[in-house]
Amino acid sequence: MRGCAFRVRAIVVRKEVIYSPRLKADKDRFYEYFVKNMMDYNGGTLKNARVIIDGSGDREFRQKLNAALRRRLGKGIVKDLRFKSSHNDVLVQLADMCAGAIARSYRPERDEPFRWRKMLAPRINDVWDFK
Repeated sequence: MRGCAFRVRAIVVRKEVIYSPRLKADKDRFYEYFVKNMMDYNGGTLKNARVIIDGSGDREFRQKLNAALRRRLGKGIVKDLRFKSSHNDVLVQLADMCAGAIARSYRPERDEPFRWRKMLAPRINDVWDFK
């Protein structure tokens, strides 16, 4: 990973602070809401981006999310949006590892909770704590 050029933007959502019954009850809505927010508030970093999203969810969910993001973000932000399984894509695996490193840093009961996040720190552009 050292030789690869990549940047990390993440959102940390503590589910207990979610007040919307709709977001609490519907996993697809929860996922869609936070993906949209990450894309909306990108700080100008997304320009003709190729976006790969972990391929979880059924086909209908993926189609709805794809259409909603394209409609909401407008032209010039996302060039290509695809869903891929982490089992078959090393970039999605890398994203999973980064998410795991950041998530671990929010669990003080774990041994060395900041170990992996410190290693990742030079590549982190933003970690948004949703409140």
